[in-house]
Amino acid sequence: MGARFPLSALAAAVVLSSNAGAESTEATKREYGLAFGLRTGYAIPFGSTSSNSNLSDLVKGMVPIWIDAGFRFSPYVYLGAFFQYGFGIVPSNLNCNGGSCSESDLRLGVNVHYHFIPSGLVDPWAGIGVGYEWFNVNLNGNPSGTASVRGWEFVNIQFGTDFKLSRLVSLGPFVAFTISEYTTVSASSGSVSVSADIPNKAIHGWLMFGVRGQFNINLN
Repeated sequence: MGARFPLSALAAAVVLSSNAGAESTEATKREYGLAFGLRTGYAIPFGSTSSNSNLSDLVKGMVPIWIDAGFRFSPYVYLGAFFQYGFGIVPSNLNCNGGSCSESDLRLGVNVHYHFIPSGLVDPWAGIGVGYEWFNVNLNGNPSGTASVRGWEFVNIQFGTDFKLSRLVSLGPFVAFTISEYTTVSASSGSVSVSADIPNKAIHGWLMFGVRGQFNINLN
């Protein structure tokens, strides 16, 4: 008689635990809402701004500040917009008209993410997106001025892993790879400004890696 009670209690605990786990999984499947992300890290340039000019001759690297904002249609699928402001690292041999240079890279677009294990403490994900890019150089020399190139970002491919800090907050590494083409160049100095199509277009891109944080707001 005494041996049956512990066995019955153990069986009841297993059943209750299974039911609670099933309810938790079903609740997770119903989650949807807003999602916000913030990324930073380092980016390496590759390719060319035109057929006879390597992007790496213009910029050594970049520290991006990347913001995501969108909607989770389910725990698995996110769709949203992104904006990036990147701080360019100027090569030591870049001609800055006898002064100094500063560089920035702006990206704006949309992307979609798919999360593979959204109910887990470790959640790998993959994403793809498209957008538009502006690369700017400010010349503080003699003369001073600005120059920029811009064009479409045909695709960006992203991979990452979210480590759940809580039900709503996650943090983890990411890597992204972009493929783009500059189509227009513009420059200004004083009251003079010019803009033109780039005649010999070429493919360029960025390899980015770093850390991404995400905050979710559930609406269900």
